[in-house]
Amino acid sequence: MEILIYPNQALRSKATSIATSARAIYDSDIEKAYLLMDQMITAMQKNNGLGLAATQVGECLRMFVFNSEMLNKTICMINPDIIWCDGKSLEEEACLSIPGFAAKVERAAVIGVKYYDIHQGMEISRLFGGRDARVIQHEIDHLDGILYIDHLSSLKRQMFKRKYAKLQKLNKINKY
Repeated sequence: MEILIYPNQALRSKATSIATSARAIYDSDIEKAYLLMDQMITAMQKNNGLGLAATQVGECLRMFVFNSEMLNKTICMINPDIIWCDGKSLEEEACLSIPGFAAKVERAAVIGVKYYDIHQGMEISRLFGGRDARVIQHEIDHLDGILYIDHLSSLKRQMFKRKYAKLQKLNKINKY
């Protein structure tokens, strides 16, 4: 499974919700999500990532996987929605789709998330804080076509684009 690299325009796609009704359990969406989930976990682990959204692998589905520090396991969230947030946290972030770069991004410190758990076959609401809250917000941004560099000031974003373009010219970063 190949991870899309910035500036691939598919990274700007807004993901489509996955049908999760009782009838949908037998639909191709859920079947596809199961298969995709396993491939995404493998790709995330192979690339030493903390999370990976379906849009990062060219699938326009509203799902992502991440290694939860709080729950000490890999989670797959389908149709995630942040329903509550509190506090602020300014920490460094990086992204598998933007290799070789990191920047400080402000995010909510604690979030409440509602999502469909593919393993339990039901919708769950749960609070997350710390690294988990940051990763979830980062991955939900991917599902909305937003990259962490979009949270940077215009000056920092311009500096990033110049450095990134220079590395691409030197063939140190694949264009796609």
